[in-house]
Amino acid sequence: MSVEQIAPLITQALSANKNEQDAAQEQLNVLNPHPDYATSLLSILLRQDAPLSVRQMAGVLLKQFAENSWQDCPHTASKDVVKANILPGLGDSLSKVRSSVAAVVSEIACVDFPDNWTGLFDQLLSMMGTGQPNQVHGVMKVLSELASDITDSQVYTVAPVLFPRLIQLFQTETFGPATRARVLSIFGVFTTLISHMDSVDHSANENLLFPILPGLVDTTITLIGTPVTDKLDYKLQTECVNFLSKLVQTFPKQMGDKVSSALPILWQLLTKNAENHITTVVNNPDYVEDDVDSDGSEIGFGSLVQAIFEFIQALTERKKYKAMIRKVLPDVLFYLITYLSIPEYQMELWNDDPEKYVEDDDEDSMNYTVRTGAMELLIDLATELKTSYVEALMNAITRHISSCANISEGYNWKLYEACATAMNISGDVVEECLEAKKVDFNFGAFYKTVVLPGLNVDRPYLRGRLIWMTSSYIKRLPDEEALNTLLECTCAALKPGTPAPVMIGAMKGVYAMCAELTEPEEKQVLHKSMEHIIPSLFDLAGNMEGDLLMLCLDSLRVSVSFRPDIVAVEADKVNKFLVELFVKHASDTFVVSQVNDVLITLAEIPECRGSIQNNVVPVLLQILRSPKSTSPKKQSEDDEEDMRTE
Repeated sequence: MSVEQIAPLITQALSANKNEQDAAQEQLNVLNPHPDYATSLLSILLRQDAPLSVRQMAGVLLKQFAENSWQDCPHTASKDVVKANILPGLGDSLSKVRSSVAAVVSEIACVDFPDNWTGLFDQLLSMMGTGQPNQVHGVMKVLSELASDITDSQVYTVAPVLFPRLIQLFQTETFGPATRARVLSIFGVFTTLISHMDSVDHSANENLLFPILPGLVDTTITLIGTPVTDKLDYKLQTECVNFLSKLVQTFPKQMGDKVSSALPILWQLLTKNAENHITTVVNNPDYVEDDVDSDGSEIGFGSLVQAIFEFIQALTERKKYKAMIRKVLPDVLFYLITYLSIPEYQMELWNDDPEKYVEDDDEDSMNYTVRTGAMELLIDLATELKTSYVEALMNAITRHISSCANISEGYNWKLYEACATAMNISGDVVEECLEAKKVDFNFGAFYKTVVLPGLNVDRPYLRGRLIWMTSSYIKRLPDEEALNTLLECTCAALKPGTPAPVMIGAMKGVYAMCAELTEPEEKQVLHKSMEHIIPSLFDLAGNMEGDLLMLCLDSLRVSVSFRPDIVAVEADKVNKFLVELFVKHASDTFVVSQVNDVLITLAEIPECRGSIQNNVVPVLLQILRSPKSTSPKKQSEDDEEDMRTE
């Protein structure tokens, strides 16, 4: 096989014609076992006169070969040729080619390093020593992958040679922010590794890390405070803050003075950029989300804010630093509430997809935004600082409401929504402190200045949030008029045609009210309203999917126990409807589980048991017994018997 044979196939694989693509891929698969396959791909990848797209495709194919076929490939000579010739590609003039080469080297190293590629590390160090920016960039991409594969025994040999080189790179402005950020990322991996070694070798930290940390940390703090002139500077600053967080968690004792130096700089970043965040992100309808680097990480102020939040969280979790956070807690919460404000671009996404609003607004959401990061930190601060937190929260909310008294003006409603969100997610700790009389908070005044005006403003995200938040504090409402207002708003919000954010807030509010009102006399508060709530939830469930349906069923489950007589009257209709839902969503284990929970709740109502036996059990048994069933796998051998019993 020659390069001339394989190059046309790579070009064909890039064709816009799918048939041509498939044909080329089929031929490439046939050539894969050939001894010259990998070396031919490498030649194309490194060929300076080849089109970039062709070189990149050769890199992709070679990486796939290294990932899937390298270990079992019998052509040792061919593999040796690849290893002997690939490293110069790390210094290619094109960044995308360097990244492709680094990806291939990393894949091969995962299999062959160190035993079958003994000279790799020395060669990489030699390339670093040239100081040539392209070579250093390529080498750093490889080292960032290799670092996690270094063993305890190798650290003693690698660290003394590698660390001085890395520090030199990190402290040299010639190298770009992306390369310097990788240096810290590599140090972060080694910090974790060496700190774990210390349990066996008590001198590991003393000999390998502690001598270099003071200077390294000083440079890190300086870089955090350096003005941003390019978006990539955010990447470096973010990595700097992440590195400090790791050190605080790993070596809290040694980091005392350094934390004192870093905090004012981080605080300045957080506070000075808050207003800019509101202007350029939150209230900017033309805002475009942060760019993503070659590693898939976002590059922008949002990532830096997340890192700062995590740094504060790391401090809060250490007894040594809690007092430091308590001193500035009112200001911390004031700015966290600012960062809770809903951005315009996010509202557009939620308007198009209400399910995404449910997903993103969950405190356990995996979709990170500045808003969810602020929510997570608020929860952590509340858990760790309790009374101090609640006092500071009341102070922060008062300051915000005082600064934007006219809720109808401009974007002021967003700060009201942010304050309500803070009250919402802090509910358990706030209630605990109020119950124990550890703090003085007039919820009646809060209701009149925040909740009531907000419910009368045509801002769906604000109204939905206020219904949910107020429902969580239903026992704190000042009078019967306030209670009636909440219940009327909730019932109205569950009618078809209601804006999704309001309906979602109402469903969550129903769940919250049911959770709060646990005593028989308390449950009477919802007695009349449930005549509207329960039928409305059933109607909504029939037209919902995914997370919205899950939320609706969850609210329905807790509501049924408040007025069992409502469902008992139409038990057959209710149970047939639930069976239809079960069958319709049989492949969705989460929805099926929620339907099952509702059925279990209904089974506790004596008047519903006969209907379940007649309308539900036969259908479910038929599904469970069907060998071709598309329903979820039966979770236990007792399921069938449970159905009979219920």
